[in-house]
Amino acid sequence: MREVSRTLRTVRRGVLNAHDSRGTVPYFSHRRKHLKEHERYVAAALMGLEAQLDRRPAEALRDIADALLTVADRYCHARVGELLDQEQLTGIPRQRNWEPLRYLIAIGLGSAGVTVLDRAGVIPEDARAIVYPLVIFAAFVIAFGRNVRRVFDVIGVITGP
Repeated sequence: MREVSRTLRTVRRGVLNAHDSRGTVPYFSHRRKHLKEHERYVAAALMGLEAQLDRRPAEALRDIADALLTVADRYCHARVGELLDQEQLTGIPRQRNWEPLRYLIAIGLGSAGVTVLDRAGVIPEDARAIVYPLVIFAAFVIAFGRNVRRVFDVIGVITGP
């Protein structure tokens, strides 16, 4: 069950960015607002299905599998605005995507920490190459908590080894 929860967390994160990753919607299109709204409802529906794992595991696993197959099929057919049917989304509060805010907090904390240490002059010049990356790492740990490793995996893919 723990592995199912981890996998669903990754899927929810992917669903919240489906409009970008699919590449079918121009960046400044008016359609993006509606797609993002739908993606939040789909992510919340997946979270609701996951919550059923503790009450009725066999049925919940079947429902999760059906929902994931539907989402994957519709995503492959570029139906990003209808990843799940509307009746599956009724009565579900939408989920917020906090990831961009976490990145901004981490970058702000890291740059503030480096600036304060630099202005204070407490770090010797030889140690700056070691201390400043540690300060930035600490800022990301504060912003992302236990998910910090995933963040650095993403950054590693972007910047290279």
